[in-house]
Amino acid sequence: MGWQYRINLFLYQVWCLLLDVVYSFVAAPVVFYPMTMGYVAGIAKSFDGSLYPITVFLFINLAVVGVAIKAMLLARYYAVLPNNHFLKAHNEMFVILILGWYILYVGSLATTALLIYPNILNNKPEFEKQFTCAAAVVIYAKDAFQHTSFIPLLYNAGVLVVLTITIGGSIIYLTFSAIKTSTHLSERTKNLQKKFLIHVALQGAIPAVFLGVPLVTLFCIFVFSIVNTQ
Repeated sequence: MGWQYRINLFLYQVWCLLLDVVYSFVAAPVVFYPMTMGYVAGIAKSFDGSLYPITVFLFINLAVVGVAIKAMLLARYYAVLPNNHFLKAHNEMFVILILGWYILYVGSLATTALLIYPNILNNKPEFEKQFTCAAAVVIYAKDAFQHTSFIPLLYNAGVLVVLTITIGGSIIYLTFSAIKTSTHLSERTKNLQKKFLIHVALQGAIPAVFLGVPLVTLFCIFVFSIVNTQ
């Protein structure tokens, strides 16, 4: 399973790099410094100045990072299984499972984003009325959206976060159990496999803690603010 792990490690690095670039040079300046970041206006203008595609892209990018992390954990699990294990005997199941994860994560977010897009468009005039000055000066405000119409996508992302944590934790537990109970691995190999698994888990924890936690916090703020105002 060496090549499967290396491929998913490469994908993990690519998705993280892409996320960092888009978040640092497009999303963060737009959200926090819209009046001063003139260079971002040129980028956003190419997308009709719409924040919505950028926001959806960030959600999908985070989703594929989560899939890559789970795929690396799954590759470590496959590495410690005995050759007569039914999962090891059908290597195509690994590819099918990973492709299924990508389709589920990317497909669900993209579908939800498309379904709520008409609602986003309907809320734009109301948003411009509330922020007349910003809409007249800042290009992003003309195509911004209210978070109330964005809630379905946040719920979708929240479900995927819970699913990722559950599956990732289960794979880690199964891998440690397989290492502990294995009879075909030497003690030296067991120790190495434990270290490899810990490294992968820590590598996956970095985006989970520094990106997942802030998003979940924002999600809770949006949900409770809507509940309190109804």
